[in-house]
Amino acid sequence: MWQHYRRTLIPMQLFIAAACLAAYVLAHVDGRAVLVVFAVMQAGALLGAAWAASLRRRTEARRNDLPLKGRRGR
Repeated sequence: MWQHYRRTLIPMQLFIAAACLAAYVLAHVDGRAVLVVFAVMQAGALLGAAWAASLRRRTEARRNDLPLKGRRGR
């Protein structure tokens, strides 16, 4: 998970900062609401990295299986 998170850290942080700044400056959203949005986006970045790592592990495990595994005994 941390490898994926480190790989996408800078672009994701730039996007989160730009979205929060745009909400505050352009949409005139209250600062407390922007902080909540910032925290939720940070949590989403962590959960997304965990999910990506899980998907990668599952696809690599399937790739390493034999094509006819599980058909034995039919």
